[in-house]
Amino acid sequence: MSGLAHRLKGSGKLPDAVKLFRQIVELCPTSAGYVHLAVALADSGLARDALEALDEAMALAPDDPLCGSIRAVILADENRIEDAELAASICLESFSTNPMVVASNLYVGLAKGDTVACLRTLAESPICDNGFFRSRILFKIEKIVQKCEGSLSSEEANNHRSTLNVEDNVRAAGLGDKVSRWLRGKSPKQRAEMAFRRGSRLFESGRNEEAVVLLEEAVSADPDMEKARLYLGCALFEAEEYERACSLLQPLASEDEGMAAFYYGASLCKTGRFAEALEVLDIVAAGQSSFDFQEWLHYFRALALIGTGERAEAIRELVAVSEFSWTFLQERAKDALRMIDEPRVV
Repeated sequence: MSGLAHRLKGSGKLPDAVKLFRQIVELCPTSAGYVHLAVALADSGLARDALEALDEAMALAPDDPLCGSIRAVILADENRIEDAELAASICLESFSTNPMVVASNLYVGLAKGDTVACLRTLAESPICDNGFFRSRILFKIEKIVQKCEGSLSSEEANNHRSTLNVEDNVRAAGLGDKVSRWLRGKSPKQRAEMAFRRGSRLFESGRNEEAVVLLEEAVSADPDMEKARLYLGCALFEAEEYERACSLLQPLASEDEGMAAFYYGASLCKTGRFAEALEVLDIVAAGQSSFDFQEWLHYFRALALIGTGERAEAIRELVAVSEFSWTFLQERAKDALRMIDEPRVV
């Protein structure tokens, strides 16, 4: 469920992500679960609810610097600067080198108006790669640079804009080159494992194009790493590269009737090979996998059934989809029902 919630959030489905994160903490209340909920709420503009979720997280893990750092950023966004400074400084006292703590203090400084000092600090050190802090710092830099270009030299302003452009679009800046430098000097096995760990985290957070770059590196370094090939195939699907996903996932699907088979069947469906897709998805439906995409399994089986002309069964699958609470999936099911008389639905 957690992976699905992150993918919903990463694809911009914030209301659905919030609902699922709430279900997760109800079933298993953990500090990490409440932090994920808080971030989704903050991204949705629900600052008060986000702070309440952080209260729950801190009650479960009072020494976790991430909770206090996120709290400081949310308070700064709410223009509660004194409260934000206090939260950030408390974290800094105990965790002065933690990148997220440093990032939250920089963000509060930017919000407070310590513009030039913060920009110079950021120019001398990399921006924290945690998405919550990174995206907000980048947004704040852009706004501040726009306002204060007159007080900076042209060279300084251009340097800050160059930093912003590189960090704000990793692929456009050449993530492949960054990955090569990062992995230089490592053995093939080490390179594969490092690239896989980071690539799989990017995939779980919905950053699929970036995930593809790293997972391709992992597969290149160790072609026998099955988990890297699996995640690369899934990331390619989510990045809408369906033919490549099919090629990678086909040999894995016969061994893994859960995640690999589902994504392979969905990729076949997206490429119009409905009969093949239905055969694969039927195997997934009949299996005992712990894979948590039952709602999507119903949906893609429905599309495959529509494509093969089995309208009555397709309607039953779409009715099953409508029982799930995620609005965007219900809308997709309604669209499929409206197109049920069309023979070529992808």
